[in-house]
Amino acid sequence: MLRTINTFLCITTMNKIGNFPPNCKVPGLPTPIENMILRYVKAKADWWTNTAHYNRERIRRGATVDKTVCKKNLGRLTRLYLKAEQERQHNYLKDGPYITAEEAVAIYTTTVHWLESRRFSPIPFPPLS
Repeated sequence: MLRTINTFLCITTMNKIGNFPPNCKVPGLPTPIENMILRYVKAKADWWTNTAHYNRERIRRGATVDKTVCKKNLGRLTRLYLKAEQERQHNYLKDGPYITAEEAVAIYTTTVHWLESRRFSPIPFPPLS
């Protein structure tokens, strides 16, 4: 009974992108059942994402859409964007910087020379006080 409740809590607390919380391993749960649950979660996440993009397209086309659908869709798209940004930053930390220090210095130097050749002058900001 406790295992069933724990499994239910894992399914209901998954985030809308299709990921389980990290502490959601149910001890003693058979692998086929765990795979079935993961397939369900993945299908639900795909449905959720596809619905968000479908509603976005309907709003863009100018179809009649409820105000609540627009608000929900904005929240969904925001959550999807934040998840993608989080994953991008995680990949950057994992894979390291994509350019070397020498390349960065070369880019900076080239930019400075280009700005100087164009007689660029910085925009003066007002004093802080």
